[in-house]
Amino acid sequence: MAQIKRKRHPNSIGKPLKKGHKLNIGRVCKQETRDKIGKANKGNTSMLGHKHTPETKIKMSISKKKYFETHDGTWKGKKLPESTRKKISEIAQKRTGVKNAFYGRKHTEESKRKMSETRKTMYKGENHPNWKGGISSLRDCFRVLCEGKVWKKAVFKRDNFICQKCFKEKSGHLVAHHKTRFSKLLNDFLKQYNQFSPIEDRETIMRLAITYEPFWNIDNGLTVCNDCHKFIHTKEVNGYRKAKLRT
Repeated sequence: MAQIKRKRHPNSIGKPLKKGHKLNIGRVCKQETRDKIGKANKGNTSMLGHKHTPETKIKMSISKKKYFETHDGTWKGKKLPESTRKKISEIAQKRTGVKNAFYGRKHTEESKRKMSETRKTMYKGENHPNWKGGISSLRDCFRVLCEGKVWKKAVFKRDNFICQKCFKEKSGHLVAHHKTRFSKLLNDFLKQYNQFSPIEDRETIMRLAITYEPFWNIDNGLTVCNDCHKFIHTKEVNGYRKAKLRT
């Protein structure tokens, strides 16, 4: 196959391309150009059957982070065109209300039970696509328990979904802060049940955690916004460092 010669844009001939140049932003390639690009890329199997090494992935990640330090994302600060939004709305309307295949129907109790049992095992443990041999920490496992979600909602509801530090009604993303650090609660829990191994008896420990009251004590929770939450933990870390220096 003959190699296709690529020509530079007329405006850039004889000029070095600057970092972050925007010569082609807003331009649409002609069908002929798209066909040429497709023809040139057809049969490109340089990475077929290969995987990036961990070192390469780290380099790619660092490079991308550096790029976005000085460049904005493609859609940052932009909105979808009205025509596109209208198309999305039209497609969504075809699947809602009476047009939905399940409209007016309800799952039977038997169906609900089967769906519940399937979900419990389908994406749990070794059946989960992200399973890596049980390397998740106990801390992460406890935080995704249903009891944790119920606890967080209860804390938010008690505080009327208002940050209890700055008291701004619209304070952005809210966090359920532990007055007594979760790490301390976890250490106390593991000391109480030290006859079990956090690795070999993980399932037993998870079942015990569900009934461990200090984890789910609403009085230990406080609704704060993201900024106030960062400030609280920064203050705690600085206080710990000062106490360490005194000793």
